[in-house]
Formats: sequence, C-alpha cells, structure tokens
Amino acid sequence: MSLSGLAALHDSPRALVLALHGGGLHAGYFHGGAHEDLSLLTLGHQLGYSVIALDRPGYGTTTDIEDEHVSLSGQVALLVEAIGHLASAYDVGAGIFLVGHSFGGITAITLAAALGDDTRLLGLDVNGVGAKYDDGLRAHLHSSTFGDAELPTEFRSRRSHWGDEEFYPPATFDRSLDLRPHAPVPQVERIDAVRWPERVAHEAARVTVPVHLTFAEQEYNWAVQPDDIDEFAGLFVNSPLVRSDVQAASGHNTSLGWAARPYHLRAFAFAEDAIVYQRLLGARQ
Repeated sequence: MSLSGLAALHDSPRALVLALHGGGLHAGYFHGGAHEDLSLLTLGHQLGYSVIALDRPGYGTTTDIEDEHVSLSGQVALLVEAIGHLASAYDVGAGIFLVGHSFGGITAITLAAALGDDTRLLGLDVNGVGAKYDDGLRAHLHSSTFGDAELPTEFRSRRSHWGDEEFYPPATFDRSLDLRPHAPVPQVERIDAVRWPERVAHEAARVTVPVHLTFAEQEYNWAVQPDDIDEFAGLFVNSPLVRSDVQAASGHNTSLGWAARPYHLRAFAFAEDAIVYQRLLGARQ
C-alpha cells in the first residue's frame, strides 16, 4: 500500500524529520494554512532539513485498510517499513528524527520502541500526549467506547482541543475557509487511545534515543501537572537524554497556533542535540 502525505525535501539535508499527526487530523496539521509561520515543513526546509508529514495508516489514501493495519501495532509495523523505504529512497542526512502530535505522539513513541537500537533513528519530539488522562476524561473513558458523541460536553468543546481562540490566527476558525485539518478517527484507534496508559511504561522503557516532551499551557486532555510530567519523563529509563517543556500560549493543537513557530524551532533544536549525541556515540564506539 502507499501512504500519502506532504514533503519538503532538501538536496543535502541535515536529517529527515518524519512527522505524525494526531487522531482526527491529517498530514496538513504540519503545514497549517491559517498563517505562513505555522508550517513545520517550510521551517524545516529553511533550516536545512527534509521534512515528510505522513498521513498515518487509516488516514489519507488508506482510509479503507483493514483494522489490523490501523491498530497501534499495525500502524507501527507499516511505519517501520516506511522508514526503510525512506532511508533507501532519500538522503536522510544524519538520520531520521520523529515528531508526533497527540495519537501521533503515541505512535512515535511506540515506533521508536520498535526500532530499538536502529542507527537510522536520531530521536523524537512528542507533544499533546502524556502518561495518563485528565481525571475527568479518564473516568469517562473507562465507561465508554470513546466516541465523540459520548464524551462529556467539556471534552467535546472546541476549548478542550484548542484552548483559547486568541492562541490561533483568526482564519483558523473561519468556516468558509475550512482550514482545520480534520479527518474521521478510525474506531480501532479510539480503542488504542483508551488503552495507552496501560501500555505507555512498557513502550517508553524500550526507547533508547533522546526524547523531548512538550506540553501545551492549556492541555485539557492529559494530566500535565509538574508531578505528572516528571512521572512521564521518568518512564524513559533507557533514553540517554530526556527533556520536557511547557509551551506558553498554546492549546492541545500547538502546531496550528501562534506558538507553532517557537515550538517547532525548539523541536529542531532538539534534533540538533540528537545529531550531536549520535556523533559522540559514534566517536566512543
């Protein structure tokens, strides 16, 4: 099968950034149309990176594939193959760096765990995901099938995923422009999302590359108090470098707001840290 997506390829890249969108979104999340400063692809290319934002399995050209390929494990298996293809088809520079948002962050962590000590993987930056859900949402998820219509009103509202509207360019919420990168969520992905807190410790412990965790200032889906963040970061026991940040003036969909540029710059800065770490590791071996 073929995965769709968006690409900004550099002739001689420092590295290849592979970006994975969240649930209910698509690859356009990383190339927001509401303002030129939102695009991860454009900024990455300007900084000397190749950037590919994939429509994860179950989205884009693969909305009709079997559930076994859309489950978290199935997605990861396909993405491991995709990384093999990308590494052989394109110049990936120092290697491949993962960026994941929300369920794409869950996927990125699980993908990094599956890749193990694969030398092509530099590190990962994830945002919009934690180790456990907000108390109110968690209580509901354990008694439902995680359908939007079944969620409490406060978690179906625009605020739960976006935070304050002033965090975003005005065009974001103009219905006539239709700029929000929405897409249907596969049901099997909803089930895996509910089960993530049961799986996160196992997957995080298998990650052996540098990890950067970013949390929105207004994050209403995950438990993100300082102790929660420390607990999540502490699960990456085999990562040589774990860093966490809270992004000011941002909601869950950070890459679609004014905070996109500072967040993306910080993600690329961490990619540079990962490149330096790889060089030091190579020199010591």
